[in-house]
Amino acid sequence: MDSNTTADSVLISTLHDQERREQRGVTKVTQQEARRYGMTEHAKNGRIKYTYAGHVFIYDPRSNRAITSWKTENDQMYKNSSYVKKKKEYTSGTRFEKPIMIHKSQEHEVDHVEESHDSITVQVQAQKDKWKSHTVIVVDMSGSMREDDVNGARCRSDGVWTTLARVFVKQQLEAGTCSLHDVVSVVTMQQTARVVVECEPMDWVLYNKLVSFREVKYAPNCFVVLASRSRLMSLSGINLVDMLKPGGHGFYIPALEKAKALLEINNHGSCSLSLLFFSDGKPSDCVRDGKEFDFKSYNMVTKEVAMLMGEVASRFGRRLHTAFVGMGEPDQEFITLKKMTQEAKLFGSMASFSCPSLNTDSLSQIVSSSVASSLSTKTELTSIRTGHTRAVRTDVKRERYDSKDKKKPSRDWRVFPNADLTKYVVRVWAWNTTTNDFAVVVDPRCRECFKPVADTSYNIIAIGKKKNKLKGQICPFCSACFFCNTCLSSNIYDTHRDQECHDLAHQRRTGYIVADKCPPSYGVAWKRLAFGEGAERLAFKFRFIDENGKFTGPKMVAKESRFVEDLDDPGTNYLQSQRHSYHKTFMRTQATASWFAKLFNEHLEKKVSPSEVSTLIKIEFLDPVIFELVDVDVGTFNVLVEPMIEGKYVKFTDNFGNLQKEDVEPDNYLPEDCGIDVTEAAKLLGRDAKDLRPPELDPELTDDFPNAGAGAMGLDDLGIIEEGSEDEEDSEHEYGDTEEMSGEDFDSLKVANVSDVGYLYAFSHFSYVLSGGRLMVVDLQGSLVTQAGGEKKFILTDPPFIIAQNVEATTEGAEPGVNTAEPTVAERG
Repeated sequence: MDSNTTADSVLISTLHDQERREQRGVTKVTQQEARRYGMTEHAKNGRIKYTYAGHVFIYDPRSNRAITSWKTENDQMYKNSSYVKKKKEYTSGTRFEKPIMIHKSQEHEVDHVEESHDSITVQVQAQKDKWKSHTVIVVDMSGSMREDDVNGARCRSDGVWTTLARVFVKQQLEAGTCSLHDVVSVVTMQQTARVVVECEPMDWVLYNKLVSFREVKYAPNCFVVLASRSRLMSLSGINLVDMLKPGGHGFYIPALEKAKALLEINNHGSCSLSLLFFSDGKPSDCVRDGKEFDFKSYNMVTKEVAMLMGEVASRFGRRLHTAFVGMGEPDQEFITLKKMTQEAKLFGSMASFSCPSLNTDSLSQIVSSSVASSLSTKTELTSIRTGHTRAVRTDVKRERYDSKDKKKPSRDWRVFPNADLTKYVVRVWAWNTTTNDFAVVVDPRCRECFKPVADTSYNIIAIGKKKNKLKGQICPFCSACFFCNTCLSSNIYDTHRDQECHDLAHQRRTGYIVADKCPPSYGVAWKRLAFGEGAERLAFKFRFIDENGKFTGPKMVAKESRFVEDLDDPGTNYLQSQRHSYHKTFMRTQATASWFAKLFNEHLEKKVSPSEVSTLIKIEFLDPVIFELVDVDVGTFNVLVEPMIEGKYVKFTDNFGNLQKEDVEPDNYLPEDCGIDVTEAAKLLGRDAKDLRPPELDPELTDDFPNAGAGAMGLDDLGIIEEGSEDEEDSEHEYGDTEEMSGEDFDSLKVANVSDVGYLYAFSHFSYVLSGGRLMVVDLQGSLVTQAGGEKKFILTDPPFIIAQNVEATTEGAEPGVNTAEPTVAERG
């Protein structure tokens, strides 16, 4: 701005103003800049108060006269404030840089558009099942947020509102990455928390509302303009100006409770959730009711706030993204915000803490990052197979990652003792790579009364003082079940021989009953609280218990799908259920990855000298089983269980690597059955109406898209074989010769030159080549463990596959018609 032009513009000074300016060293240019850039408040007698660059200017708009001016350090409010800096301490703010001035969208600041926004808001609020996201924003409006030390803004609160309008709303509207079913709520945090925006769609009217929040305007009857020039809001007995005028204390607990209530408004698991929390200081809750500040009370409040944040994160887990922003000096600790961030992470939420530099560019980067994370969460809830939103389960609560368990199960556990007749393990299912299907593990307990008969190696337990008697025997005819001595001497065994022995013998011979993978105990406990959550699955603690009810044996993990679509109605037969399909896909996929890992380890050993074999890093995938549990009061549970990976769990590689990710971003179309007028919606979003209508989908493209099922991935004929099978040699001809598959690269392998993660990249490539270009094992995650002898091993789990489609195969040994190029991403099994 040209200062000469400002100085020469028309502004009439009163004699009183001239005297005060001369007395206080205030120039007329400063007054003009204050009128153009300053924070605006309505003052007495219809006058306007401008605050800018350490100056206060009183202006009468009716007569266009300057009434008086003074410097803020002489303002009584600032004199009485302990948090406002002294003049010599300022190094940023409007004293050094003019603020960014943003303006409302004029075409959306008209009555009929605002009325349309109000009408559609009511419709959207009633359609919670269609919400794509809900962002709750908490903004500290305590007195310290008046501080003028943010470059590009008039004060701290102005920096927040400006950034939210420009970056959070405007950029998404212009990029077309939001819809009317992306809703926003805003809470102001002072001594009380007030909701100034409640579940409103993200559109240009909301943008205008956030722009208006930058101003602090008094009206004679204590109204405040919140959204537009045509609509005023008030609350009985409350000066609503205080909502948007920084002042007083900032109490965290009421604000967080309001945010929690807003997040809980929508219980549909298909809605992505975000919490943005802006504050510039310690919680003032410890000085409630006129108490003096002390660190003991402050620490207690911080603990209470962190616990409340933990409750929120426990409820929503990974579906909730939280961003805590400390608006203050670089040396400010922000202990409470950091504790809130840590607590959210410990319960599985995606959480971050940031302390931006005192400028709007840094704040914009933080908000942009938060928007990207929110979009990522929405994408995670979008099915790659169909493009539709998937609903996350809302019946699950989470525990802290670092929670410790006692020696026995607590009330948070479902317990299935070995000797209980109302809660017990029915059977255990394993995966048989020969039949490529489920197999029942031979149960070492009595088939009739469930008393232990054999140990986990199927050796009959000896009893008596001299251990010269056995507790029972295995059926010699079917070799598929055990009986205790008591049941052998009754007619129970005869009934078994007559009715089921022949069928069990057949299943034993054909591999559908196996004497393998027997668990260390048939007494188990399954924790109700999830301790881990991934993009596809929830993880629960699962332990074996002994006859005294104490934990025994290795720690295990029970895995369940995050998504409602994988659940079944009560009473559904397991073998015809979604859960069974999910389990089958998981176990087959894991078995296939294990088969590739076994061949990879063998192949590497052949390519190095004998002295280097011990330095190779082995790759191993966990071997899951299914526990069928019965609670006669509740029903039957079929739970997928695998060993818990000890050590640090790491995602070593992702699903895509150097491959370009397919366009699976969530759609922002207007649902056809929502009842919202497309033309009106287009006006509010600033988009073309045709862009809001979903395109016509070709049924063949959606019906035939490969899902996570192994059959759909072409894995049924992969030739998964056990060691020593007579088909082992043929498999190399079917999927490529492992001796010649990589030529000189493997022959010249120097173990010392390969990084740890390099083994995993090589393994993914190995699976691609060995399968004839049909698939690639990706997203390798687990732990790298060092064994007692110093050997290293990757213990991995949960691998998805990338499947190739529609290109001719070129790898030698691949099946005719198998395709190898341009892989697409199949959902995790």
